[in-house]
Amino acid sequence: MESPRVSETDRAAAPPAVAAGAREPIDSAPSSRGGDGPGKPAVASRTPDPAPSGPIVRSARPKGGYQVRPVYPESARRAGIQGTTLLRIHIEADGHVSDVSVQRSAGHQSLDEAAADAVRRWRFEPALNSAGPVSMWAVVPVEFRISDRD
Repeated sequence: MESPRVSETDRAAAPPAVAAGAREPIDSAPSSRGGDGPGKPAVASRTPDPAPSGPIVRSARPKGGYQVRPVYPESARRAGIQGTTLLRIHIEADGHVSDVSVQRSAGHQSLDEAAADAVRRWRFEPALNSAGPVSMWAVVPVEFRISDRD
């Protein structure tokens, strides 16, 4: 016996699937948020903070004297490798960096690791909203250039 066929018009007319206890339909289309493939959710390195009370009135700023300069990896220097690592960082309400991920690589893993190691030790004046200091995400470029002085 042949199984029934469902036409595109029948699919469009069918109600969306809803998870038990959910109020919103389940999106069965492949995810465009990233992840490992269709239907797999993207995984965050940390959970988002609850919504702050009010808009941010001042972004986080680096504290003077607390920006550790990254060590230029000797293997990259000898090979003449240069580049800029773009890091996505989470700055806590007390100004320390709690999470670092590479948003765009400099093209060499040792440069990316050196940049992340240095930025983890940076300190910031935290972002502020009307209630006081709040945590926030920021994107920071770290440039590696070989100069005549090096």
